[in-house]
Amino acid sequence: MSVATEHHSNAPSDLVQIGYKVMNGQQPILSHISLAMLVICDLLTRLHVYVNRVFNAITGGNATPATNELGLQIRRLCPLQSVKSRRKIDQSTKDAVVQGMLDKFVIGDDFDNDEQAQEILDRKAYLLYKNWRYNLKEEFLKLEEKGVDDPYSHSPSGVSLEDWKYLIDVAWKDEFT
Repeated sequence: MSVATEHHSNAPSDLVQIGYKVMNGQQPILSHISLAMLVICDLLTRLHVYVNRVFNAITGGNATPATNELGLQIRRLCPLQSVKSRRKIDQSTKDAVVQGMLDKFVIGDDFDNDEQAQEILDRKAYLLYKNWRYNLKEEFLKLEEKGVDDPYSHSPSGVSLEDWKYLIDVAWKDEFT
């Protein structure tokens, strides 16, 4: 069975006509699905995260998966070179991190218009980036403590050799001389 999607000029603008063409030559069976229904289906597939205004935090059953996703997006998209703090990362990268979250989670009731929710997510991202860099530094210090001859060859998982060398030679150099 193949699926054909069409938009007919005589159909209302918010309707999409989906046709299923049966291969044995039968007439197509058509159904209409409202774009609003497609949006609702999208919202139902994303997990909702509650914004607790008293604690100024995201809370609830999906807060941990949302925080994990935020950390993954940060490690995937944020640079390690020439940046010491998330506050120095360009806005387009920060926006891409947030969009990666919003693709999988609904944050609060109206994230785009909720300044407090945006500030909460920004603060959480700042702390996750800071902790990531700290953990990388701790990993390097453990290598030095063990007396590893070539710490460059022990870059952590998910960190490019180029980034690892930069952190050792430039970002942390002043702290060890």
